[in-house]
Parts: sequence; C-alpha cells; structure tokens
Amino acid sequence: MIPLQLSGTGISAGALGAQLQESQEDLLALLDCREWVATLCVQARPVSQCICLLCLQQQGKGPGLAQPWQSSGVGARWCEPALAEERQKSLELEEYHHSILEADWLLELEVRPILIRRIDVILQHCQTLERVLPGQTLPAPQHTQLRNRMATTW
Repeated sequence: MIPLQLSGTGISAGALGAQLQESQEDLLALLDCREWVATLCVQARPVSQCICLLCLQQQGKGPGLAQPWQSSGVGARWCEPALAEERQKSLELEEYHHSILEADWLLELEVRPILIRRIDVILQHCQTLERVLPGQTLPAPQHTQLRNRMATTW
C-alpha cells in the first residue's frame, strides 16, 4: 500500500485513483482471509466425528461393526486382526489430519489481531482516498460487496 499523498504535492488524480483501487483490492483479499478460521472449524468437525467413530469401533461399540467371532470358519478369525489394524491406521490418519487443522486454526488465531489492524489501516486509507477523489469508488456491485463484508462481525 502506497502512503496517501494529497493533492498539491504533484500527485495526479489518476495516481490517487490507482492507489484507491489497489487499496480496495488489498482490503477484499484480507476480508477473504478473515473467513479462514470459520472454514477450519467447519473442516475439523467431520474429522473429529470420524475419530470418535473409529475409537468406538476399536472398542467394539461403534456402528457398522462386523463381528467376525460370530462367523464360522478359519477366515473369520483372520479378519479380526486385519480389521483392527485397518481401523488403527485410519484412526492415526484422521488424528494426523485433525492435528494439521488444529495447528492451522491456532496459527490463524495468533495472526488474527494483526489482520484486524491491517484491515482497519487499509479501510481508513480507502475512506480518505474516497473523500479526496469523489466518484472514484469501486463499481456499485463491488462497493456493495465490500461494505457488506466489512459489516460482518469477527
């Protein structure tokens, strides 16, 4: 973001308009980043549910369990250890996936205050430029989208 340089310093309206457009694009990009924490929470929920289900299945309490000891024959006894091993590998994979999502979530929470401050600085810069350059705001659909997204709460 280029610091605001008001008229009277040799900067043309076109250059200020370019600054405004660049700042508005930066603001839109940062507003997209703001929604990432919610996305991570949504992604983590099914992974957590899968982990719980796999734990229950390992304990013999979960749905969808085949009870190989009820079957007759030698093959039924062989399937039980293989099935337990497959469940254990699935559980480890889901726990790893969950740990990645959790680490991303914690990082996003750490970065959030910086993001909030940056959005505020760029927003103030855009508002100042809009006052200096009347009629130089974003086209109506984008301007409405920007205002609506800024109005949503954190």
